[in-house]
Amino acid sequence: MKRMILVAAMALAACTQQKAPAGDGNLPSVQASDATIDKGERAWAALAIKGDPQVLQGLLADDYAGVTESGEVRNKAQEIAYWKQQPSDFASAGEPRMTYRHFGNTVLAQGQQTLMPKGGAMPMKVVWTDVWMFRDGKWQAVGSQDSVVPAKVGDDMG
Repeated sequence: MKRMILVAAMALAACTQQKAPAGDGNLPSVQASDATIDKGERAWAALAIKGDPQVLQGLLADDYAGVTESGEVRNKAQEIAYWKQQPSDFASAGEPRMTYRHFGNTVLAQGQQTLMPKGGAMPMKVVWTDVWMFRDGKWQAVGSQDSVVPAKVGDDMG
């Protein structure tokens, strides 16, 4: 329940934000914003298999708060530390699919990806919602929520 309230609050903040605060300069175009956020989302998603967790240093805002699939809330330092110490349990990952919705200087990014565990276990589908804000001339994630979709018999997890 606590994480649903957090996500609802982040979504409400995103929806009520209409224009960039003073001092942020001009917002990039929707296309340029999507390209920047897409690159960041893909780098973040790639950490499930490989990659340098230090990439999160620039992607996550200093005031970032994220909720994991198990309900743990992490700040920026905790998120980076998790990915540094976490050996990957996955052999491969499907191409992430993402959509972006713009609300002034805030973008709601929603995505999904199928992960293939090592050892031939059932694939795992992960879905997420990330909240990005354009502040100080750059896009950074300020919040996130991850969920695992339970596998069903016969589900190809597309």
